[in-house]
Amino acid sequence: MNNISNGIVSMIFFYQIKRNRYEIAAILLMISIGLLNLGWLSLKKIPETPPGYYENIVIEHLQLFTNLRNEYHNQQHEMKNEMLSKEHASIEVARIALKLNISESRYLDFWVAERPIIIGMLKPFEESMTCPHD
Repeated sequence: MNNISNGIVSMIFFYQIKRNRYEIAAILLMISIGLLNLGWLSLKKIPETPPGYYENIVIEHLQLFTNLRNEYHNQQHEMKNEMLSKEHASIEVARIALKLNISESRYLDFWVAERPIIIGMLKPFEESMTCPHD
């Protein structure tokens, strides 16, 4: 009797496998692809960042911003002096004022775009300066 019940159980088991063979094949395929991906990722090495890489980027962004600010202030002083010299007609003064507003707008747009980058890059340096090292 035990042999017959074991035979019936094995027949039912193999029948279930036969009925769900595509699902089982799909699951085995997904598992094998996942294991291949895991093996491939473990072979890849994350490149190390050279020392001073982020500091150099911060310095470049700060220099860009400083140069733009200095350029803007120089242009602003020159244009104000031109406007106050009273050598120009009102149309030329209006043109100079428009150029001044455009340069100010470009400066502010650049600052709005660069501010999160500069502040975000300086944050780790601030934290490393405030935390005492053991």
